[in-house]
Amino acid sequence: MAKEEEKKESGEWKEFFWNPRTHELLGRTASSWGLILLFYLIFYTCLAGMFCLTMYVMLLTLDDYQPTWQDRMMIRPKADPLEIVYSVKETESWDSYIQALDNFLAHSQRVMNFHNFKNSPT
Repeated sequence: MAKEEEKKESGEWKEFFWNPRTHELLGRTASSWGLILLFYLIFYTCLAGMFCLTMYVMLLTLDDYQPTWQDRMMIRPKADPLEIVYSVKETESWDSYIQALDNFLAHSQRVMNFHNFKNSPT
């Protein structure tokens, strides 16, 4: 008796998934599934159309040559090392910049010398 009940219970979900007698899939006929798919196709097409329309209207308000939003509350850090101040008459005023630039370019100069040595005809 327990096996008959198990057969009934196991057959119920199979019959719900596909009922060969009424040709229903998950409790709906093919025409019902078709109407549901048609509805959602139209619904999401309209939703995408409204999104595209709003993006188009918003992009019409932008000018290619002049910004529409100018934020005056900008935080700009004060970086003294980035400010280059020197005097043409006093050569000592730019000596520190020359040393920093030479130190920065020393590595690339060694690399260039290596490449020139490697590629030089001997």
